[in-house]
Amino acid sequence: MRNTLGKNTRKLLLSYIGLLTLAAFFYGGGNYIEKETLYYNFFTNFISDLGRTTSHSGDNNTISVVLFSIGMLTQIVASFFYLFNAAEYFSKDKPRTSIIAKISAAFGSISLLGVVFTPADVPS
Repeated sequence: MRNTLGKNTRKLLLSYIGLLTLAAFFYGGGNYIEKETLYYNFFTNFISDLGRTTSHSGDNNTISVVLFSIGMLTQIVASFFYLFNAAEYFSKDKPRTSIIAKISAAFGSISLLGVVFTPADVPS
């Protein structure tokens, strides 16, 4: 398991980066300050802007939302998988620390789900 842990996580994280890059390509445009921008700008947009159902410019953002959601779910699975199994490495020497690390991995993954399920433009 240890030999493939890094390889599997690396594959999942590379697919996360690829999916977010594609989501940025299909983003409708605009950011918080300049609504008329025609594209996603890495330096002025938030990553969570890719998960908005409507872009800041008012365009439909469906393709970007789908790619962003799949990418974020991939990243959450990769992070949890890696952190949970990496904590197992320390379970013999420091069992309490290992348990705390596993619980932290679970809470961190659940917290990242909040970014996926609550885009900024969902009406309250």
